Amino acid sequence: MVPSDAHLPPLRRVDVYRTDLDSVEVLVCGVLVVTTPTRTALDVASTFPLEEAVIALDSAYRTAGVSPDELDDVFGASHRRGVQNARKALALADPRSGSVPESEARLLFARAGLPAPELQLEVYADGAFIARVDFGWVLERLAVEIDGFAYHSAGGAFQRDRDRQNALVSAGWKVLRFTVSDLRDRPEYVVAQILAALGY
Repeated sequence: MVPSDAHLPPLRRVDVYRTDLDSVEVLVCGVLVVTTPTRTALDVASTFPLEEAVIALDSAYRTAGVSPDELDDVFGASHRRGVQNARKALALADPRSGSVPESEARLLFARAGLPAPELQLEVYADGAFIARVDFGWVLERLAVEIDGFAYHSAGGAFQRDRDRQNALVSAGWKVLRFTVSDLRDRPEYVVAQILAALGY
């Protein structure tokens, strides 16, 4: 229940889709019968706008234990409404995405026409591991990190981030750090900073 004077966001339109499900598309979770992760991914990706669908599929890879091959099989065999959108989203999804903001960043980079970076790039200097960065452009030696406040503000994480950044800079890498607010509120700033660092 919510107070009668609560300010609630407007409701999104609700679409209802009904279909018969095969027994392999459902499972029992406690007392509930639910669709499997692969079937849920198909339904979400067939219904959401393209970029939201990509983010949802990235999350399915990260949290639901589904593989690209599994989704490719399910999406390829489906004839449900919206499956063409789902297949486009699947082509853009990436199991290496470490978080929702990283998925948003990757989609922003693609929209802006930036060269595709390596995801979760491991950086070495003189054969020694230095860091794994969210995004890396190897030839330009540019690392981009997406910082969520909750994860990166804790004492130990904050110190490790500084040490890691210093090690990268000492090894000749440029490091750009962006927040979730940067991605969502000033994407043009993010793109401009990366373009300048890449030398465009």
